[in-house]
Amino acid sequence: MPNKFTGPQPKFVIPSVLKYELTRPSLIEEIEQSADFSLLVLTAPIGFGKTTTLTQWARATRSRVAWLNLDSEDEDPSQLARSLSSSIKAAEPSLKLEKFETARGLQSSEASAFALAEDLNTSASNLRIIVDQAQHLGPEAAHWMELFCTNLAEGHQLILSGYTEPKLRLGRLITQGRVRAINPKHLEFSLEEAKVFLASHGYQGDPMEAYQWLEGWPAGLAMIAQEAHTKVPPEKLVDEILDTLETPLQEVLPELSVLEVWSETEAENFGVSLPEGWLERIRDLGLPMTPLGGGVYRPHTLLLRALDARLCKRPARRKELHRQAALMAEQAGNSLTSIQHYLVAKCFDDARRLAEQVVARLEARAEFRLVRQVLEAFPENQLSDKLQDALAVAYIYLGETQRTETLMQKLYANGIFQRRGYFSLGLVAARKGDTSKALGLFEQGLAQGGNDLLENRLRRNVAHSLVNLGLWERAIVEAERCVKWAAQAGDSLELAKSIRLLVWPLASQRRFEEAESALLRALRVYQEEHLIFDQISVYNDLAELCRLTNRPQEALQHVERALALLGAEDSPNLQLILETKADCYIWLNEFALARDNLLLALERNVLRYLAIEQRVLYKLAEVCCRLGDLEAAENRVLQARAVPLQPQDSTNGVAHFYEGIFHFFTGQLQGARKHFEAALARPLERDRQARSHLYLAEIARLEGHLEHMHVQKLRQAIEQLGNAGVLAVDRAALGKTLEELLALGLPNKYFEMAQAGSLRVDATPTRLRMYLSTLGEFAVKIEGRPVAITNSKAREILVWLALNGKGSRGQIVDALWDGSDDYRHIDYFKISVRRLRSALASHPLVDFDPVPFEGGLYRLGDRLEVQVDVVELERLLALGSAEDLEMALKVYRGTFLPEVEAGWVEPIRTRALDAALAAAASLGEMLAEDNPTQAAWAFQKLVELDPLAEASYIKLLRVLRRLGDHPRAKLVFRSLVRMLADEYGADPDPAVVREFGDLVE
Repeated sequence: MPNKFTGPQPKFVIPSVLKYELTRPSLIEEIEQSADFSLLVLTAPIGFGKTTTLTQWARATRSRVAWLNLDSEDEDPSQLARSLSSSIKAAEPSLKLEKFETARGLQSSEASAFALAEDLNTSASNLRIIVDQAQHLGPEAAHWMELFCTNLAEGHQLILSGYTEPKLRLGRLITQGRVRAINPKHLEFSLEEAKVFLASHGYQGDPMEAYQWLEGWPAGLAMIAQEAHTKVPPEKLVDEILDTLETPLQEVLPELSVLEVWSETEAENFGVSLPEGWLERIRDLGLPMTPLGGGVYRPHTLLLRALDARLCKRPARRKELHRQAALMAEQAGNSLTSIQHYLVAKCFDDARRLAEQVVARLEARAEFRLVRQVLEAFPENQLSDKLQDALAVAYIYLGETQRTETLMQKLYANGIFQRRGYFSLGLVAARKGDTSKALGLFEQGLAQGGNDLLENRLRRNVAHSLVNLGLWERAIVEAERCVKWAAQAGDSLELAKSIRLLVWPLASQRRFEEAESALLRALRVYQEEHLIFDQISVYNDLAELCRLTNRPQEALQHVERALALLGAEDSPNLQLILETKADCYIWLNEFALARDNLLLALERNVLRYLAIEQRVLYKLAEVCCRLGDLEAAENRVLQARAVPLQPQDSTNGVAHFYEGIFHFFTGQLQGARKHFEAALARPLERDRQARSHLYLAEIARLEGHLEHMHVQKLRQAIEQLGNAGVLAVDRAALGKTLEELLALGLPNKYFEMAQAGSLRVDATPTRLRMYLSTLGEFAVKIEGRPVAITNSKAREILVWLALNGKGSRGQIVDALWDGSDDYRHIDYFKISVRRLRSALASHPLVDFDPVPFEGGLYRLGDRLEVQVDVVELERLLALGSAEDLEMALKVYRGTFLPEVEAGWVEPIRTRALDAALAAAASLGEMLAEDNPTQAAWAFQKLVELDPLAEASYIKLLRVLRRLGDHPRAKLVFRSLVRMLADEYGADPDPAVVREFGDLVE
């Protein structure tokens, strides 16, 4: 059994279990899996649970562990040597430290470091040595520890823990990849951990609020958990620490509460005069701050609030500082930060001025959560009428219609209800499914007059309402007026949105090529403006258009493009995309696939659009009928009927259609006829019109009076739709009717199209799309639904299999543990595979083994259609068009598997970064002349990806100059100068200075 030494000397004892301590399995696992690193460093301020975490690991691991708790005496190398050797002897009593004892008699303390390492290297077992409170290592002691660590042989590990970075020079170990760091971000509690911890203490408050306030700070959460018993809140503890500061520092430090990032330079640039060494002083006291590297820290909200409370006692100075911060942020282009500071300084005119500019940009980009965030920060009485209207619109798009109506009623009562008010209430009515009411409100807004952007948006919504009501001719007139206005105004975004309004009216007139051309034209604008939300929506429309023109496979390709844009992000658009995907599968008679996607779409009704919710429920009822599950179909119909839509809404035509389907499959032919006839008497899409006529013909056939008029009506509906592919949807159920209609005069080409086997997909089991995000933050989604995989090795195994196809246990363990054949790794591999299977199988559609083991090989299940972002990145780079290169840059969200240190990852990581760099450089060069705005975006990405490449800065500067964006160019030039000085100790090349001389000043 491993030795868990618990001898009498506290300095060498693994600490005891704390009451109510929270076990951190993910961190314990991370430490356990770091054994291959010679040095593991845990660095975080006081209160982040470093000692507790190491204690938990030391009690749980099978490894032999030595523990040393440093104190101030260990600043002396000789004392450190004695302490460390005693710790090692406590863990390995039989180990003879002969070389070390000999070296202790020598004058050089360095010799003892080499000797102790050599003695340990002769041990028959591996030892992991924990040195806690490593901030006590002075320069000489740190040098001694550096020598000891560097000479440790493979199998041993030194673990240093402290609230400052150890002053060890470990270049060789770092170059060899033998150093692993755990920073404060790793040590912060996750939200779930915070909830468990607070609940175990009987905390009565809101755990989410506490977590956000304390930013996962373990000590702070422990304090509020005990607050009910001790009556000492975390703020009190922070205040007590601040009170220990020297008076000059106490008086000035509160002025830094206006800064989100602290460093000696930041404070100096802001004009706050602080005593020398102030930052080191407050860091050593354990105030809650997160180190960002390079002497830069991010103070936690708790600390900033405590300091702000002190600054509030000097209101004039507080206002002055926030106004100064606002001006600096505005000059730097940080509008959101600037608004926050203006509000604190009560400079409401400046805040409103800036907010109106920012909100206009955010609305154009459909970033309504940010609109709400900006405007809710204002005191209610400081919002202008325009900003109140904007807040109401944001509430609508975020699904908060009750708050919209409350705000609009208040504006109406105050006599300031104008065009924007009608616009907002119209959106509310549309969201509730009352299309007729929405149309009336939009038209009332138009009646107020005006010839501006708001009028065009009102007109666009009039056209959209007319489309939903099936009033195609009127919709085309209004849409064309919108297009004309946007073209004259030179507003490309408004033009794209107006063009899209023409799509379905054009399709209703069988002008399909014009409709598709309009969508592609809008798509190009959205791509140029990097509007992902709108691009997804266009791809969805393209898929619908392809389906209705009998191109279901092409439609599915557009759906996949939309899903690829979504990537790992959740979006309200996902519901519509999944519904469209289900429609394609219904067209292809793949009803099980359709059901799976409709179930996911029902889950994704984020904004609770009632019309969509009812439609999805009815479609689920149809596919349940097709699959023979009439009980489930009835339940879905009852749910659909319960959706509170307005009686006059256009979806009633849709509702009657699906009620007809349900009645037909449950043998209620009279009810079915009644509903199909009611559907045809209301606005209804052309494909459902054709299907309604087909079912009416089937009912007539079953009742024995199928006539020539049924052929005429069906033929007319098909001709209006433009193709007979829709008949394939019902060919299995109504095939005999189609044969009799053929005999009565239905054109043979219609019958052939309905019977075409090419419309079917291969009769293979349902395949599920699994998307792996490996670039930056790791995420897994199956059919758009996130799958949580918390085990880090399980994640790594999943990605390895996704990229390599299959592998034996030996191959995978060899890759993931860099050639190790340690039995613990094989055991842990088995555990990780079990956890991976369990995680993937938690998805409701995964009813098979997602990680089968057959013939000695592991692989991913055949029914998983795996897509990996790193593969997509290289594919897009190879395609090489501007659109593909732009998409490649969006796919690259960060380093490939950044938390994984195994050797197999590094070549892929390098290739991915190289691909992103190549995409950025190629896109920038390609667009520098014709589209400098997008070229600037690409070159900015290039600088971000490789901030040490001078050539990238120069390319960006040249494009910015071409755009006339001199303020931003100056900022980029300053960044270049700073980078060259910091990294290379050099100045810019004289030729560069001459070229951009005006920026130097």
